Amino acid sequence: MFDNHRPDQSFPLLVKMLDAQQSLSIQVHPNDENGRKFFAEPNGKTECWYILAAKPDSVAYYGHQAQSAAEMQKDIKNHQLGSLLTTIKVKPGDLIYVPAGTLHALGAGIVALEIEQSSDNTLRFYDFARIDPVTGEQRPIQIDKAIAVTNFPNHIPDEKLTQPVVDFDNPAITSILRSPYFQISRIKVVGKTQITH
Repeated sequence: MFDNHRPDQSFPLLVKMLDAQQSLSIQVHPNDENGRKFFAEPNGKTECWYILAAKPDSVAYYGHQAQSAAEMQKDIKNHQLGSLLTTIKVKPGDLIYVPAGTLHALGAGIVALEIEQSSDNTLRFYDFARIDPVTGEQRPIQIDKAIAVTNFPNHIPDEKLTQPVVDFDNPAITSILRSPYFQISRIKVVGKTQITH
């Protein structure tokens, strides 16, 4: 039973496997307030990635350098997107917390387990000028709406959210994320185990 989840409610989380054979589109999701304001949905989307596999030198796009929406719009107009976006190196076992309002994308060569709030609200900020094989055109992007829900300046999550904490009552369980929306633990299993909650 999920804490505080009523049977008549939609399940509040989505869990996905992502296999980024090429860099995914850079996107942003609204927070709960903007989800209600712009999309008439009950919540936004905060998510995280647990990196399962990554080729050497793989990176994820994570956040930006702009201090304001006006600065971001100016950089886009001047074709300075490369200096605007930030990247981080990733390796297997990394946990990357992506609060709503953060520009983000997995780079090529990464396989990740994604845990997120249940929402379809995705605003595409940049798609590397790729062509949709079905339409023969570039996929649509939503820069103005994406900027409207992006955090300025870029919000850096509290490191305590992702600091590993071993459960002393059960050392096989290590808490690796404690978010307001979900909590994630890594469980070491040898042979058979029984988990109670």
